[in-house]
Amino acid sequence: MSEVRPGLSLLVLSPHLDDAALSCGGVLTGLSGDVRASVATFFTTAGADPLPTRSGRAFLAVAHRAGAPGEPDPLFAARRAEDLEALSPWAEVVHVGLTDGIFRRRRAPVPRALARRVPELVHVYRTYRFGLAAGRVARADHECPRQVGDWIRQWVADHAGGDHLVLAPLGAGGHVDHVLVRDAACAAVPADRLGFYADHPYVLTSPPDPEFLTSRSLTRTEYSGGAVRKRDLVLHYRTQAAALYPEGVPLTGDELWWGPEIDGPATLVRLTT
Repeated sequence: MSEVRPGLSLLVLSPHLDDAALSCGGVLTGLSGDVRASVATFFTTAGADPLPTRSGRAFLAVAHRAGAPGEPDPLFAARRAEDLEALSPWAEVVHVGLTDGIFRRRRAPVPRALARRVPELVHVYRTYRFGLAAGRVARADHECPRQVGDWIRQWVADHAGGDHLVLAPLGAGGHVDHVLVRDAACAAVPADRLGFYADHPYVLTSPPDPEFLTSRSLTRTEYSGGAVRKRDLVLHYRTQAAALYPEGVPLTGDELWWGPEIDGPATLVRLTT
């Protein structure tokens, strides 16, 4: 990987409205002023006229028990607001506006009344465990990878004349939205400008795919600074923090990064204050 220098344009690809903070918050809040950081979050809405499946209703119930709105549109509005509040001091924040995987629907010849009674019939991922968390992008989900890839390719084209680095999720834990963004980045970003971060909190129980790491000859870099900064950042995510960390947000700044050579992620870490 080319040496990353001050003056870098950094893009962190965040599938959901908390992934960048959870996985890269320590580095993002510690970057020097020479780094122009952006965070692009892709799945930031529940889509038009959301019809929650059983898994979707469980997701909303967990959020509601943690004190967040229990309906799809108000919940995502609250999450977008807290994401802007948390990240805007540290990076340019872009909400791409695609539908979260748990609410994505497919085109199906199902009468509307029946779809309302059995929403699983019209959803791409009918369950969380065997669909959304299975690590495989469904064939019916073909439009979403194209939209993600087009957005990333446009950013790369806009920054082709300068020093830039894109950081994508590794897909640890197999959440489809994370895997989809990772694969879209691999197809859209030159290999010498693409690094990866370990997805928190999934990586705590599901290590990254060793075959993926080996196939791209990726080298690991660890960042252990910024523990207090990262905890303070995560606390902004009031709709998520209590559900993710019922015993309180831990005081830890450990973040794992991979790149084709150690110089890319390692030099990014050195550009923290």
